[in-house]
Amino acid sequence: MGYLLTVQINMFMCLLLAVCLAVAFLKLDLEKTEHKLFIGMVLSILALLGLEIWSVVLNAEFNAAVRADGHLVALNKLVNVVGFALVPFPPLLLLLFLHSWISRPIPRILLPLYAAPLLANVILALLSYHGGVLFNISPLNEYSRGEYFLASPLVSYAYFLLNAVFIWKNRSRLRVQEIVFLLATIIIPAFIGLVQLMYFVYLTIWNSWAVSAVVLFVYILVYKSEMDELTRLGNRRVYREIIFKARRMKELRMSIAMLDMDDLKKINDAYGHGEG
Repeated sequence: MGYLLTVQINMFMCLLLAVCLAVAFLKLDLEKTEHKLFIGMVLSILALLGLEIWSVVLNAEFNAAVRADGHLVALNKLVNVVGFALVPFPPLLLLLFLHSWISRPIPRILLPLYAAPLLANVILALLSYHGGVLFNISPLNEYSRGEYFLASPLVSYAYFLLNAVFIWKNRSRLRVQEIVFLLATIIIPAFIGLVQLMYFVYLTIWNSWAVSAVVLFVYILVYKSEMDELTRLGNRRVYREIIFKARRMKELRMSIAMLDMDDLKKINDAYGHGEG
């Protein structure tokens, strides 16, 4: 993948995520933990896209102008250290988002399980500055993978697995549409990222994460427009959609339940149906 093309794609994805952030700040309730976690995930992806742009600019295999420039070797190493250290943050923040979204607090027994891979990855990234554990930067400013490079993506894939297992275990609390959106958020970077793992010159991981963030944001907006946040029941929009689909069924099977709330009439009579 060419130097300019890589930079242009990453900058486009940064712009797309910036638009999502702007809409999120305007439309989402930032008091809710899950919305804060979503914004944190988007910010981490933005940071990683920016670091990837710098790593491309500083890599002599992409940009011949920096070849053998000793002043930039240290900066190149620093950019890669920070980049590798941040690798597990998007999938971890997605996992925390799911816990908050489904109202399932993280059990204390799971906290070490969630934190250990992240801490191990950060330590390996720091050791790579001098030791070449996850990556190497030659005096010519050429990047190469370190002896234990696979440890970092394996941490991410461990979080992918934890996300998928959590969705499966809580599938009874989710609609089919929700499961599809959430699984897509995991599957997109998990599969497209394999291209970069096999051929490091094709930088696909963080672009695919940007697409996943947009998918997740669409899901949040759809949920916000269709569901009652207190009861997690469909609102009038969902009701009308179900009626529309029912009319197109060849064999119509439908049940209707009428619910009566005690003393609600008093509120309607005293304050109006809007308050009720």
